[in-house]
Amino acid sequence: MNKIKKSIKANSELIPIYIVMLIMVALNIWKQPTFFKPATFARICNQLAPYIFMGMAQMCIMVLGGMDFGLGALVSFSTCLFATYMVENNTTNTFIIIGIILLIGCIDACVGYIVGRFNLPTIVVTLATSFVFEGLALLTLPTPGGFINSFASNMLIGKLGILPASLIWCAVFAGIWILMRKSSIGLLIYATGNNKKSAFSSGLNVKKGCVLAFFISGILAAMAGLMLCSRTMSGDPTIANDMTINAVTAAVLGGVTFSGGEGKLAGVIAGSIVVGILVNVLFYLNITGFYTYFVQGIILILSVVVNNLRKGGK
Repeated sequence: MNKIKKSIKANSELIPIYIVMLIMVALNIWKQPTFFKPATFARICNQLAPYIFMGMAQMCIMVLGGMDFGLGALVSFSTCLFATYMVENNTTNTFIIIGIILLIGCIDACVGYIVGRFNLPTIVVTLATSFVFEGLALLTLPTPGGFINSFASNMLIGKLGILPASLIWCAVFAGIWILMRKSSIGLLIYATGNNKKSAFSSGLNVKKGCVLAFFISGILAAMAGLMLCSRTMSGDPTIANDMTINAVTAAVLGGVTFSGGEGKLAGVIAGSIVVGILVNVLFYLNITGFYTYFVQGIILILSVVVNNLRKGGK
């Protein structure tokens, strides 16, 4: 009982976002009574999976005290590669393409090296890399299209047993993150983001911390691209243009601060679910187009204000 009380106290700052998440889910159930039917539940999991992976990816960089504006372009490039070089009913080809896309995500570690080596702002460097990924996406697939075979689709967003595959993939990567968070890798990333000068003075390899954060973030963004492409069954060089800001919103909603060194996975997942379900709720309430962006912008501003007030009150 004491452990439960300590756990609740340690995560008390996450209570508001979980309340908001439950409200959003309740609204979605109200407008969509078939929510708990297996087919509907699987579809919602498939819709939320890219948001969760993107939220986790952005959290890695925000923990460093920066933001990655190249994540959306990397996701779009991943969908283009996946849809362009897929071969019908070829299992070996599917695994090779997935492996290549994940390796391309790993290349994001080079951005971390540049940031750590030359002490550059992440926003400037990642904005530049976003142009590179956007160009590569347009070069690979100038217009939306391509092909995804049934094996790849079933593996990523089908069913594994009675559960949606997308839910299992999210759980697997969340579990890996939890293990890394408790390891020297996680401690190094958080220490680097908390105070780079103090971390360097303590003998920690700040450059390595930046490289590791971008390495993990790149893999998560690549996974978001694979999930998104499997859901839409095609590639699109501009499909993830809005996902970068959505990921920032999810991370901020989940309690990640812009100053770095602070952020919990449980909060980011809840924030990602809120952002993902918000699209559905607004649609059911007949709030579309410009008003959708307006509401998302207001939520982001309020989240930043609440985060700053919470941090200032400590």
